[in-house]
Amino acid sequence: MFTSITQALSAQPVVPHNPPPDSLDICFQHSCARHAKITLGPVIRAKLASTFAAPALDAEVERAAIARTIAVLEQYVGRLTGTDRDLGGTFPGAFQPGQMDCIDEASNTTHYLRLFEQLGWLHWHEVLEPATRLPIPRSWWPHTTAVIRERDTHSEFAVDSWFDANGHPPHIVDLKRWRHGWKPQESSQ
Repeated sequence: MFTSITQALSAQPVVPHNPPPDSLDICFQHSCARHAKITLGPVIRAKLASTFAAPALDAEVERAAIARTIAVLEQYVGRLTGTDRDLGGTFPGAFQPGQMDCIDEASNTTHYLRLFEQLGWLHWHEVLEPATRLPIPRSWWPHTTAVIRERDTHSEFAVDSWFDANGHPPHIVDLKRWRHGWKPQESSQ
């Protein structure tokens, strides 16, 4: 957990631009304190690729495929790293083994998105660097998310897997709305 807002703001995910297509560097345990190298074998790669088997007809359909595929990948990675115990948010599972904060989630989600991009699965979107929003009146902490940009409209979207437990599809919402404090209605985070 962060000891200060300055520490939180300086804790940015480190995400390679071209991850190898057969492995991922996954981080967890708050601010990427622990790392694990995950190999993607043929079975999981085929399962992931099946979501993108037919090119999406539009950007909205592709965003839905992105969310489903990230959920599958989180479940796979979770079984190998212990992050399958990750609860939504930071505080419900604070300092429990496998718990992730938004820095971990943004880093891993950006890794996944860059992998999808490298494999040619993204036709309507490109992957950007993670974004951080500063504390707002209803939130005491900064918050970081993965980001994609729609190629045709240049609209940017938060791809936020932090709000829900491991293996749930991330929330994909307009980045401007997210920066103004968006959170799922049922979330207390």
